[in-house]
Amino acid sequence: MKKTATILALAFVVAAIGVPAPTQGPQPARRMIYSLEPGEEILWAESFLCIDMDGEHVTLVVAKGKEGPFFVVRDGQKKGPFTKLDEAMKAAEEGRCDKPLRERESAMYEPAAGALDMDSIVGANDAGGQVIRFNGKVYGPYAMILNLKITADKSRLYYVAAENDKTWFACSDGRKVQIGGMPEDFKFSPDGRNALIKTSGVLSLAEMQKLVAAQDPEKTAAAMKDADKKFLYAIDGRRFGPFGDNLSEFWFPKNVNIFYYEAGGRVYRDGVEIPVPKGFGAGAFFPSEDGKKYALLSYESLIFSDGVKFPFPLKLVTRVRNGETVFKWLALENKKDFVVYQRAL
Repeated sequence: MKKTATILALAFVVAAIGVPAPTQGPQPARRMIYSLEPGEEILWAESFLCIDMDGEHVTLVVAKGKEGPFFVVRDGQKKGPFTKLDEAMKAAEEGRCDKPLRERESAMYEPAAGALDMDSIVGANDAGGQVIRFNGKVYGPYAMILNLKITADKSRLYYVAAENDKTWFACSDGRKVQIGGMPEDFKFSPDGRNALIKTSGVLSLAEMQKLVAAQDPEKTAAAMKDADKKFLYAIDGRRFGPFGDNLSEFWFPKNVNIFYYEAGGRVYRDGVEIPVPKGFGAGAFFPSEDGKKYALLSYESLIFSDGVKFPFPLKLVTRVRNGETVFKWLALENKKDFVVYQRAL
């Protein structure tokens, strides 16, 4: 995520300077919002934008010189001049949306972290084990429930549980895979049907405890060496790895249900390496459902896999329609033109 944050920070400098409009490849739907007049400058901190797939509400505050006069452009209508900035701000704020201009969606699927009532989900049985109660069913008993998450539609629950010498990554729909090592984190897809867990090492917690109790220096040394190895387990039972420190990220894109991971500077889709440019964060990569196309945010541009390139968006929203990801964004072109684009991937 640090890489993505750096991209976003640098991009505002680029946007303020302005870059030429795209010239190659097929063009998307394009609509001019406003073009700065000679001598006008945009006041970024005072300007706001609300945009979604159904419409947009643009509020731009501009000035001719540091002392004004000031103007307000809202939904294509220009008001002013105002001699004082606070007068312009009063006109700009009346009925304005509450979302800041400089905000974008991440390409990673990150479900809302709603509070879980653990007492109503995880409980104990008569033998002292732990069980999970979810949607009228009971799962377990296990020696310990290590982690659990519920999908956005609350139809499924994924959990990690320890049982004797085994550790399980399981779903309430009945899928269950034995994993090795210590679980670090797991993620599931936007539709809740796919999931992936990251682990470190090869021994379970119970196996490590037995190893320590045995006081075998040779085996302990071997186990410590293996502890740095990283693995990924899919809920369908597949295992990927071992990785070292080169496993930088694993994720589900917000617009598809296939997992991706980056290892050694290379990107993999469902375990298979794919040819994509280097140097971007997972939050800046939007693939198509079949993985054959993509859009990504570089330091300066929004780039599509067919080679079409656009200025870095001031605001970007996406929506999946009929199997396609539709992009809608606002860009600053030629240092003066505010333009809304829409294009399907």
